[in-house]
Amino acid sequence: MILSESEIALCRELNTSVTDVLDGTNQLFSQADIDGYINNAAKRAWDYKPWTFTEKTYKFTLTSDMITAGYVDY
Repeated sequence: MILSESEIALCRELNTSVTDVLDGTNQLFSQADIDGYINNAAKRAWDYKPWTFTEKTYKFTLTSDMITAGYVDY
């Protein structure tokens, strides 16, 4: 799931319009709030337990297409 899909899913759960949040017209949440909630959830899931795939060294190639598609947050 990429960040934009996460924003849509979270806004759906919060019963608010994602377009209002992204446009800045939502009175309760800003885009920074939504992105912060998503990033904190990802960090908590990552820190939940030692995942087996993090115990080894893996190498991969990161392309600019992956970054522009939103697959990398930081």
